[in-house]
Amino acid sequence: MELGYISNREEEKYLKSESGQTSLATSIYNGFKEYKREYDKKSYVFNNGEKQRPQSAGVSSSSGVTNGREYRIQFMTSSRKYENGASVFKGLTPVDFYTDGKTYKYTYGSTLSPGESKELLKKVRKIFKDAFIIEFEDGVRVK
Repeated sequence: MELGYISNREEEKYLKSESGQTSLATSIYNGFKEYKREYDKKSYVFNNGEKQRPQSAGVSSSSGVTNGREYRIQFMTSSRKYENGASVFKGLTPVDFYTDGKTYKYTYGSTLSPGESKELLKKVRKIFKDAFIIEFEDGVRVK
């Protein structure tokens, strides 16, 4: 990141001054803060391939509790709640979500069959390449 030229006497003086350093540091901080805010608006989750274990309390789903094992396709997370049909879903509908703390985790489809979930995954990956299959057991996310 270029902040100025020390070969230019005026800029060198400004870069050495406390007010100049404070001003530049504040500008850099505000720039990163704005970037992170925009990035979080469209934050996607990537499958890290970890073995899934039962998750602790604090996870709730918008689709209600299902008995038995259920498979869904997770394709996005966000700190914001979006309604079905939002442009961020790129035409994918219907979309469901569950919450994990203050994070909304968006899913597509629901099936009891692992095979069907793989077919759903192929469909979703055409739009969201980092989508992955998640499991719920008796309405609780299995991690």
